[in-house]
Amino acid sequence: METSPMEEEEFVDAHRAELIQRVTMVMAVADELLSQGMLHRERYAEVLALSTRNTTMQAMRQLDGVVHSGGPAVKRAFYTALHKHEPCLLQSLREEVPSKRQKLSGSTCSLLSGYKDWVKSEFENVQEYNYRFGEEVPLSERYVELLIVQEHRERPEREEAIWATGERFQQVRSKRVPTSVEKLFCPDQRSSTPRVVLLQGDSGHGKSFTAQKIVHDWASGTLYADLFDLVLLLRCKELNQVTEMKSFVELLNMGKGQLLTQEMLETASHKLLIVIEGFDELRLSEENTCSSPSDVVTRAPVQAIILGLFKGHLLSDSSLLITARPSAHDRLLKLVKRRPQRFAEILGFAQDSVEKYFRKFFSDEQSFERAFQCVQKNEVLLTSCFIPIICWTVCTILQEKSDEGDDIMRSLETTSSIYLEFLSTMLEHHHYGDTQEGTSLVRSLGQLAESGMLGKKILFDKQSVSRVERDPASNPFLCKILLKKRTSVETFFSFMHLSFQEFFTAVHYALDYETEAQEKVKDLLLKMEPGNPLHKHIYLWPVVQFLFGIANTAPDTDGPIVAMPPDLVEELKSWITRYPVKQPAMLEHTWLFLLHCLCELHDEAFVRSAIEAWGEIHLSFLPLKRSDWWVLRYCLQSRPSIRKLLISHCHLTGHRLKLLLPVLADLPCQELRLNVKSLVDGDIGDIVSTLGKKTGLRSLTLDVDEITNRDGKNVCLDLNFMKTPKAFRFHVRHRLPTEPVEFTRPTALTDPEDPALTDPADPADPALTDPVLTGVYMVLPLGGHLARDWTALLHPMLLLTDLTHGSPGVDEPLSAVIGFLCSVPALQEAELQLSCLTRDWAARIRPLMEACPHIKFVVRVDRLQRYSHGLLLEEGIRALQELHKPPGRSLTVTGRRCNKHTGRCTDPKDLERVCNRPVRLVFKDQSPPEQISLQASIFYVNSK
Repeated sequence: METSPMEEEEFVDAHRAELIQRVTMVMAVADELLSQGMLHRERYAEVLALSTRNTTMQAMRQLDGVVHSGGPAVKRAFYTALHKHEPCLLQSLREEVPSKRQKLSGSTCSLLSGYKDWVKSEFENVQEYNYRFGEEVPLSERYVELLIVQEHRERPEREEAIWATGERFQQVRSKRVPTSVEKLFCPDQRSSTPRVVLLQGDSGHGKSFTAQKIVHDWASGTLYADLFDLVLLLRCKELNQVTEMKSFVELLNMGKGQLLTQEMLETASHKLLIVIEGFDELRLSEENTCSSPSDVVTRAPVQAIILGLFKGHLLSDSSLLITARPSAHDRLLKLVKRRPQRFAEILGFAQDSVEKYFRKFFSDEQSFERAFQCVQKNEVLLTSCFIPIICWTVCTILQEKSDEGDDIMRSLETTSSIYLEFLSTMLEHHHYGDTQEGTSLVRSLGQLAESGMLGKKILFDKQSVSRVERDPASNPFLCKILLKKRTSVETFFSFMHLSFQEFFTAVHYALDYETEAQEKVKDLLLKMEPGNPLHKHIYLWPVVQFLFGIANTAPDTDGPIVAMPPDLVEELKSWITRYPVKQPAMLEHTWLFLLHCLCELHDEAFVRSAIEAWGEIHLSFLPLKRSDWWVLRYCLQSRPSIRKLLISHCHLTGHRLKLLLPVLADLPCQELRLNVKSLVDGDIGDIVSTLGKKTGLRSLTLDVDEITNRDGKNVCLDLNFMKTPKAFRFHVRHRLPTEPVEFTRPTALTDPEDPALTDPADPADPALTDPVLTGVYMVLPLGGHLARDWTALLHPMLLLTDLTHGSPGVDEPLSAVIGFLCSVPALQEAELQLSCLTRDWAARIRPLMEACPHIKFVVRVDRLQRYSHGLLLEEGIRALQELHKPPGRSLTVTGRRCNKHTGRCTDPKDLERVCNRPVRLVFKDQSPPEQISLQASIFYVNSK
């Protein structure tokens, strides 16, 4: 409805008291005013503080003072913000004409007040699935915000939401504009206010809690106070117990005394909301011979009363809110005749609500942090926790384990154990207590799930579902989906999430292994092995992982899920132990899959024996997720004795490495290679000192990225541990390119001194693009020297990445490197790796030889970008010859030296000429060096 600026100002003035009492979205309105410059930050902070510490009304009173002291422009902006965030309130205030409203009598007002008190008392607590007498929980400690949308989702969006996990799952859900319970009865864009709202949601998604909270909040005055004078709750599960005929008033007063009267219902009918909770559970006979009552005192069967409400024969001015599973959609479409109608769907918890639920469930901060961390480390489980019943199941298990004194971090042992617990809870809640009946249901679900997995289907048409399930609409594990197809609507079914379909497939194999599923399991495991087209079968990996999880499940004699047959357990163990990990076709992703299988099995002794049978673990170029790191940590803490562990380019940060360090320190491993990112000062010292104490470790390589802000650069640390003497070799070098490179030197067939036959310098050759210092190599004794600040060496090394001979600024980082080496008192051996030996370099070496006269000293001149020896310039050789060498000590230099007698090469660009041959020079005292020719070789270098 269009309004003039003056009308907006008058509205704000005329309804000042009502606005202070009824506005609930205070901070949203304040945010609008702040963004438009209509509210100073100081005043905003005051409103925020009152909203946080006190009631909404006090915050609104503070904001109201600002609005009325700000003048007409602020009032108009305030009205606009209200129109955006409180449309229902504005609509109600505009339509509210006191003279036309029927007023309740004094006695009726007293009854209404008593009814509200009863509602607040009756619905302030909830009974959970594991409820025992006297163990009710406050509703406020369990209810958190749900994600509600007001549009039907089409097939592509539904399919993506079923298979997505983690961040992708959140992205899919964020495509929809959410609404809230407060806006369910607000006018739409055409100013049409619904009379009937269908709030749809799958089993366990929070429909019952939402219905209870709506009625409780209305009675408390925090919801729908401006829309409805009276809110009623009818629970269909309770209505099924009523067998005799009742009037609507009698039906409402069952167990309440005389709280509600005919006068109350009829007087408040135009502002009456009737919440019908769980319509899908209401038993309606196919033949209805009774006519619906037209008033609230005429007796009739319950079915007739409900149909009277749906068709508008009874309390036609009232509003209806119906909660139901999608399976009830078709029936409601036929029965509900009131208009206008609105559809809304609960998708589960909103984005931040899982964390909020955990925070409410666990009383103290420490328990919350430990519990939520358990779930965060498992991406599939975290995604499942957006279904409220799954979230409650997980929290309950963690709480029980904590109360029993168990380590809460170990309580969520496997994803399979949580899904089995969820299965048991849902079966009991939906009255499948009989073992045979429950087993039959689970078998049918397993058959459906397997057919979908093998056929790569996640949406099942009604005909295919009916082949294995007689009544799919009432199955609590299936979701009914209505999709438009041209001029008609088709019915499909799906599991709550793809992970549940994978889980039920594994359950099917476990239950039917001794009959029809034995060959299916063998065929499934064969598809998982190298040599088969893995890309065609990788989607079945989760099924195998669930099989390993079920294999570790103890038999439950009271429930429908039986223990896995021993033959299948042995089949799985034998398969993973003899898995051909050394085959060339073995992919890096397969290592991660195998580790997840072992984690699901959760048998520490077997995990150790299986990994020892492999002998090594290779994880390279895999973007490992948080759950993957926890799986790796679990598998390694069994202390398998292995030859090699490689973790390269897997997003291994300093924080994650600290998580692994205690396990790595105890791991019997001979060679350890790690690529680490995002280290902070001090991390290197912790890593080296921790891993340096390992017994049996012979070699450790650390590729360290991003020590400074130089993006994309890194250096490598190679540590080689020697048993005799007890020392370790410490190698810092610039990282080699990640792609394999092959370089072959030309063969000289004639006299290399003939200028006409020498190779010209390649103008494109990066002869001067190698760092001036490519690496530093040291030998130190084991002990306290490991715990020094290694960043003092790594920082200047990283700075030298882009600095070549003659670059400005090269002196300072080079001096820092030399200074670091001079400061290591126990240094036994040192090697500098240069790209070219010059006179300047010889001068830099001098202070190191003087500071450490006792050490073995080597200079190796290498071409980092060509993986060959670098050039030894004559000026550098002469300068080294002149250096003072301690008696009995020598200086060894390797590189390429020009072998021409005259006109020797003097420029690093001349390196590729065939006259430059690899040699080793040994300097003693001031005599010319001893020269040893080295064999020219073909260099093969890869990313390892």
